[in-house]
Parts: sequence; structure tokens; C-alpha cells
Amino acid sequence: MSQPALDAPRPVSPPMREVLNPKLTLLLVVDGLRVLANYMLTPFLAIYFHVALGFSLPLAGLLAGLPFLSGWLLGVVGGYLVDRLGLVRSYAVGGLLTAVTVAALGLVHAFLPVAVILIVWGALRPVGRNAIDALANQNAKPEHRGLMQNYLYWMSNAGVMVGLLIAAEVLAAGHSATPLFVVAGVLALQVVPIYVGFAGGDRGSGQPGAEQGFRTAMATLASDRALLLGAAAMLAVILVEAQLNATVPLDLTRHFANGSQLLGPLLAIDSVMVLAFQPLVGRYLGRFRPTRVFLAGAVLGAAALGLGGLANSVGLWVAAMVLYGLGEILWATQLNQLLGELPLPGREALYFSVVGMAQSSAMFLGLTLGPTLLRGAPDVLWGGLVVVSVVGAWAFVGSTGALRQRQLATPDVQVRAPGFAEPAASAAELAAVPMFQGGGAILPIARVSETAIFGVPVNTTPIVFLEALAPSDWDRVWSYGSTSDVAAGAMLVDAGAAERTVYLLEAGELDVLVSSADGHAERLTQMVAGSVFGEQAFLDGLPRSASIRAGTACRVRELSWEGFQSLSAHEPALAQTVLLDLARVVSERLRRTTEAMNRLRSA
Repeated sequence: MSQPALDAPRPVSPPMREVLNPKLTLLLVVDGLRVLANYMLTPFLAIYFHVALGFSLPLAGLLAGLPFLSGWLLGVVGGYLVDRLGLVRSYAVGGLLTAVTVAALGLVHAFLPVAVILIVWGALRPVGRNAIDALANQNAKPEHRGLMQNYLYWMSNAGVMVGLLIAAEVLAAGHSATPLFVVAGVLALQVVPIYVGFAGGDRGSGQPGAEQGFRTAMATLASDRALLLGAAAMLAVILVEAQLNATVPLDLTRHFANGSQLLGPLLAIDSVMVLAFQPLVGRYLGRFRPTRVFLAGAVLGAAALGLGGLANSVGLWVAAMVLYGLGEILWATQLNQLLGELPLPGREALYFSVVGMAQSSAMFLGLTLGPTLLRGAPDVLWGGLVVVSVVGAWAFVGSTGALRQRQLATPDVQVRAPGFAEPAASAAELAAVPMFQGGGAILPIARVSETAIFGVPVNTTPIVFLEALAPSDWDRVWSYGSTSDVAAGAMLVDAGAAERTVYLLEAGELDVLVSSADGHAERLTQMVAGSVFGEQAFLDGLPRSASIRAGTACRVRELSWEGFQSLSAHEPALAQTVLLDLARVVSERLRRTTEAMNRLRSA
């Protein structure tokens, strides 16, 4: 059985027109507007608190970091609530409350009320990001989710560039409260298109027992090594990037009389680099291993900031931002692809909230520690960024390997569509067949034909496994298993083998073999895509009663007894549903076999 190599070179990305639909296009535009508003404030907050409100550099850095601290501490709670309450409702309420909070920030000047408002703002900000990412995953094809995250990242950089230029050149950002009121208005207005465009599309879980549900969700996150390492990689690269909002603005104001005016154009260089070259470079980066590309980009970006910080020359700062932009293109395209493939269906906002927490923690650490190191040990600050980037590359490698084990990026297998003698269809096309969309898989014990078991007609009404299960729950069941590719002719199950695994044939055809009187293997029946098998040995733990061989190239999901025990520990109600329905499948198959044997005796 082959394993999908997530670190293998990828094919050239499809054109954007094949990825986007109207809802995804709307998400891109609105997210660019949301980021534009945020970047009219975030890079200038430390300057505003220091210059306009008169706080010291350490206090200014602390205040600028408070939103990211609260986002770090409360992000996963917000993600859980977004998944439960619904993405659209959460986005609308969170967006309006954020607008009110930002406007209030422009009306107060004392340290304590400013700090409280910043904490509230930080708790609300991740809601918008998590909802956008989750809506993108829900409305994009599975094979395009990573690419869609890269599109969102590209559009975000467009918002960054425009927001920075407007704030620095038009609104005197960092010196007045005017940008705060402008941003509050923009944040309130951008809620409308999402609420209208996705009306009726809210998917909150609405499950009872919030306390138990939250514990289960936390257990799922804590056991997902791919997610945790992916978040660690994000933390590392954002800790480096945080210096663009923390130490770089302060360093420029210390060394240049027009430092705050230089900040906007310098940061815009990074955005221009990403906007101009990410679509081109990202399209062909698939020729190289993602882990190597990520390492090269992370180290290049960190070294570039060190060059600008140590040189203190406008010309070298320009060169540094060009190099940083190139490095960002390299690491961001790989990280976004990885993060787009990580979330489990139905828990997208929760998964993205973990990544958001990593971003927030990195921004908080960067904004609070950066100014202190800049004042006392600038060499340690700029040199340490390279070390951080190498650690991030190590985490990226680990996350890639863990995701490979979860089998979220299984490549398509060319097979025949069940019941048709038409040209080969991809596994992605098979996934669009209605039997995979209703939260259950068809379980035909034989091909719909005139004969079935040893030439005796049987009841060909399909058995449906977990028919009433929601699609998100269906995917959660199999998230505790793995996915494998099986070559045509390969033996998947051997009669007499002692192993407890239940299988789902996702694509392809399998032959069920039994020993005839003369000792030769004889085909009892044939299973097609959608069949569940191996449930008998899974339930009773006895040796396999038949052999199963791949008639064509197949894709198979597997749930071992150990995986089922993990499912039982984390989601007992779901595990009980699986167990009872497997027992029903065994009973139904036994009834049909008995009917076939009765007909055989009377023939």
C-alpha cells in the first residue's frame, strides 16, 4: 500500500478560474478589506501610544501586544464557539463589536481603559479570521483548500499594502486618532456582504452539552500532532514577522527623522513583492520539496531583517524588505498549503483558531520583547531571528510527516465508477457521487446484476452504513483511521489472519475470495466503491473468514481496533453509533446470505 508523500514535489497549480466560485470570490474581496482596515492600525499602534499618548517605549510595546495576548489566550474558545454558533452569525456579531471597540479606543487616553479596550479587541479579532478561513474550506473543493488559503494570503497582502499607504500618507497614522474612527467604519461595513452573500449557509453544530463537547474538542486538538507542529511553525515565522510591527517602526523613528513616514513605503515593498511574484513563484514551487522551500524562505526572511536592523541605512532597509518579501513568498506558500489541509470537517474554525493562537502569541511576544531587546541588545534580537526560523522549519517538517500519517492528502486513484462501464473517473469525481454526500456509504454485497452469490439472485437493495450520520460526523469517524492505496491484484485481507480492522472501499473494486473444495480460491462476490467490509472480525476478534483482493487500483479507509478505542475515549456517543450500526450491517448480511443459501438448496 502506497503512502501519499506530502513532501514530494506537487503538480502545477490549476488556474484561478478553476478554483474560485462566487462565494469564494466574495471571501477574497471581503478579507482583503478586513486586512486593509487592520493594517491601517496595527503597525502604527506602538507609535500612537508612544508619540500621541506619551507612554514610554516598553509600555507602548506592551499595549500594542495586549490584543495579541488576549487572542492567544482566548482564541481556541472563540473557535469552538464559532463552530457551534455558525460562521456567518459569529462573523457578523464579532465584526460589529470589533468596530465599536476600535472606535472606543480613539476616545480614551489613560493607560488602564486603553489596556482593557485592547484586551477586548484582541478577543474579538480572531473571530473574523477564523470564520473566513473556515468558510473558505467549506466552500472550496478538498483538493483546492490549500490553494485557497494561498489566495486569501495574497489578497491579505493587497490589503496590507493599501492600508499602510492610506494610513501613513493620508491619515497621519501614529500621530492622531483619526485612523481609529475610519477603521471602525470600515469594519462595520464589511460585515454586510458576508451576511448577505452567505445567508442561509450557517452551519453551527448546535450540539447539546457544551461542557462535554468542549472537553472532547480540546482532546482532539491535543492529540493532533500535525496541527500542533503546524501551529509551532506558524508561531516561529510570525515571531520574525512581528518585528515589522514592533521593532522596525521604533528602530526607524530612532534613527531617521521621518521614520514613521518611511515605515509605510518600506512595509509596502514586502506586500508588493508578494502581490507581484507569489502567483508566479507559487505556481511553480511544486517542483521542489515543500520542507526545503519553507526552510529557505524562513531563513532568508530572518536574515534580511537582521541586515536592515544592523545596517541602519535607508538603502539597505529597502534591499532588506525586497529579500524579506522573497523569503515570505517561499515559506508562506508552503505553510498555507499545509494549513489548508489540516482541519477536520465540521471543526474548521476550531482548527484555524489554534493557528490563530499561534499567530497571536507570536505577535504578543514580538511586540513586547522586541522593543526591550532593541533598546538593550539589538545584536541578540536580529541574530536570534535566524535561530527562530530554523526551529520553525523543524516544526514544519514534523507537521508534514504527521499529516502524511493522517492521510489527508491522498492522491487520486484512477478507477471505474461503480456500476458503469464508462471511462476511468478520479477519486475526487467519485466523492461527488450522491452516496458519499449523504453522510453514509452504500454497502452493496454484490454488483447489481442478475446473479450474486454463486449465481443465485439475492436482495440487491443497498445497505447504507451510518445513513443518518451528518457529513461532519462521518468524517470524524474516519479521522481516527488512515487511508491507503492498493495496487490492482494486491491482497488486502488474508483468510485466517488475526487482525481487527474494518475497511471502507472509497474507490475501486475488490474481489471476495473463498476456498473451493479442491483448495483453489473462488470469487464469492465483488465489492464496489462505498462498501464496508471486515466488520465481522472487527467485532468478534476472530480470524478472517475470507480473503479480499484488489480487482482494480483501490483507495481504502481503515479503522483499526486501536483507532476505534481512541474514538470511544474522545467521542463515546459517536463510537456507540458506529458499533451498533456495524452490528446491524452484520445482521443484514447474515439474513441475505441465509436467503441465498435457501434458494440454492431449493434450486
